[in-house]
Amino acid sequence: MQRVGRVAIGDDRGVIACAGLLVDLDGTLVDHVGASTRAVVAWARRLPGWDGDADAAVRRWRELEAVHFTRFERGECSYVEQRRRRLRGFDETFAHLSDAEADALFAGYRVEYEAAWEAYPDALTFLRRALASGAAVGVLTNGDEFHQRLKLTRVGLDLPGLRLFASGGLGIAKPDPRAYRHACAGLGTPPPQTVMIGDDLTKDVLGAEAAGLLALHLVRDATGDLAGHESAGHNSDPSDPVCSRKAALLPEFREQGQLSGANVTGGARGTAAALVGSLDEAAELLFGG
Repeated sequence: MQRVGRVAIGDDRGVIACAGLLVDLDGTLVDHVGASTRAVVAWARRLPGWDGDADAAVRRWRELEAVHFTRFERGECSYVEQRRRRLRGFDETFAHLSDAEADALFAGYRVEYEAAWEAYPDALTFLRRALASGAAVGVLTNGDEFHQRLKLTRVGLDLPGLRLFASGGLGIAKPDPRAYRHACAGLGTPPPQTVMIGDDLTKDVLGAEAAGLLALHLVRDATGDLAGHESAGHNSDPSDPVCSRKAALLPEFREQGQLSGANVTGGARGTAAALVGSLDEAAELLFGG
């Protein structure tokens, strides 16, 4: 059986070392949904003529993220343009704003969003342990490179030796297999000896496995966040099918004692991603006690 640290993944072909580790940013290291929720509520309340309630504002903003950031990931529009489209769709009075007007209005949201950035409590310790393990460590995220770097810096996670691979710089977004392979090349580690950890089933697990990496699926429990990127389009609403599936899986695998090597998601190599409920659990599996 293959092992990465103490994580049992694969078949009986032998034991390999964890040469590289790629970590998702939003929803994994940083609480995007918490920040976005607080930001859009504060921002909307200051909009001239806004008469919607806070829950409606949050729901609408997440719907727009789901549509337009996905289009950016597919290369159908620029990072700045997806922001403008989200803004114009937020309220019918914004539909005909010029680019400059839309940019100015979005900037108000961005100020609130950046002020609300927070790393998860387990993020810093996890990254420090990962870097101390001797593995090459990087963050692989869909988004603009400048803003994702700023986010890491603001929340205190831009550690020496930590590499950043953002889709805006790579020109390719997760779950395209080329994104993971470019990141592995940047780390200098082969995909079969590189682990991807993240909260998004498609972008952090299935895509990684399709590219030949091993994967850990982070599903934060009731005290955590089941969401994805600033614009990843997933939310923690229990009605969301992906989140509902994750929430159902976590207690089941914990009860069965299958947090290591759990058969949660099958990849192109016939492997299975281990399910973890926190980065502390991931650290124990990867680096031991």
